[in-house]
Amino acid sequence: MSKWNVVLSTTEPYNYVGMIQVRQGNKNTEVMEATIVENGLPYDLSECKVYFESVVGGKYPVQLETKIVDAKKGKINYIFDKYSMQCLHRQTANFIIFKGEDLIGTTQDFSYFVINAVSKTEGEMGSYWQSIEDLIADMTDFINENKGDFTDWMNERKEEFDRWREEQENSFQDWREGQESDYLSWFESIKDILKSIDPGGVMLAELMDARVDIQGVRHASISERLLADMDYLYQKLRATLFTIEYGEIEVTDILQDDL
Repeated sequence: MSKWNVVLSTTEPYNYVGMIQVRQGNKNTEVMEATIVENGLPYDLSECKVYFESVVGGKYPVQLETKIVDAKKGKINYIFDKYSMQCLHRQTANFIIFKGEDLIGTTQDFSYFVINAVSKTEGEMGSYWQSIEDLIADMTDFINENKGDFTDWMNERKEEFDRWREEQENSFQDWREGQESDYLSWFESIKDILKSIDPGGVMLAELMDARVDIQGVRHASISERLLADMDYLYQKLRATLFTIEYGEIEVTDILQDDL
């Protein structure tokens, strides 16, 4: 099952795919399904091969074959692996299309973000405990081997934690800056289209005003507002046609004796 479903174009200037965040060390779980399009239509991948392509970390060229799920609809499946996740932080990639020996197409670039895995933490920044038992065992070994007192041990752990926290903050900052750049580029690419569809935002303003009912109450949707108006008009009509509310009516009879 894919974790991300994206659309990648060979003709549009930008691909905004949202947040694709993968974790180092994960196997067969970081799955992306992509639909490749050309001029808004599915790219026919019949008799083709599609490869994931990236220069990871700006220095490691990677080219890995993908699985074609539906050739006619341009659907492919790619699983991020140790090669495409070998460097942390924001990475840029694209898919290339071969037919035989000929390169016939390339998608525009997209971004993905690689974060730390627990299994990688020890080599990069010291120990990382997955359970309280590991923490106690490490502390006991430290004291038994006469490496120092408990305060020294705690100070070392604090330094490790501070390094880990700083790295996570830097990772998040890099991701945010990368995603913001991608979003702004994508928005710039469609801004003229939005202006041509609704110049000055008049259509949007009218749609928002259409949510206000007869009584001046704003609703979450136009359909909700229409139901409210229908109910209001029904109640007004009912009150006009039936002036006497249903209930018990008391009748007083006067008996008169003329004799």
